Amino acid sequence: MELFDEKEKARIKFQQVQVEKNYFLGEFKENVILAVRKQELDGKVLREVIEVMKREDAVLLKINRNIPLKKVKVYIDEAEKIGIKYRLVDGLSFVGDVGLVVVSKLSFDNAKKDVILEKRSQPYEDLGLPACFSEYEGQRICTRHFTMLMDKIPLYAERFDKLDILDKLMGKKCPICEEERKGKKK
Repeated sequence: MELFDEKEKARIKFQQVQVEKNYFLGEFKENVILAVRKQELDGKVLREVIEVMKREDAVLLKINRNIPLKKVKVYIDEAEKIGIKYRLVDGLSFVGDVGLVVVSKLSFDNAKKDVILEKRSQPYEDLGLPACFSEYEGQRICTRHFTMLMDKIPLYAERFDKLDILDKLMGKKCPICEEERKGKKK
């Protein structure tokens, strides 16, 4: 009876590993440095992905073929520039919402670690700021929203510029304020 239990445990473990491998685009989780969900690949550069690709142990960038090329072209270009291989993959057995994986030549003990990049707006939402902050990184925002950002996440303030008097005279408006106005009209 004990032998049967051991065989059953081994079979279950094998199935779990296969499901995990299919989730990470055919890679074992212990080889994955970072994974990104499909919905986060919207054509905007995720700095975290570029930084991880530059690591010495990063050897392969795997991208789900179902994602439009224009949304991942920046990562392919960066992989070529850095000198790591990239591969567009598709498979009937792939499950889940992972769209991009950076693979290491080393294995990590990351069974309990979440290797999936949190959604871009998550840090803002966690601190009570509007999720749309993430959409307007790199743009100029009003003093009110810049102050909110400085109060909650000072490290992220460098991702924005403040609207100045010249911007206001030219008719430039804070995109976050505009987003809030749209939300109130609905």
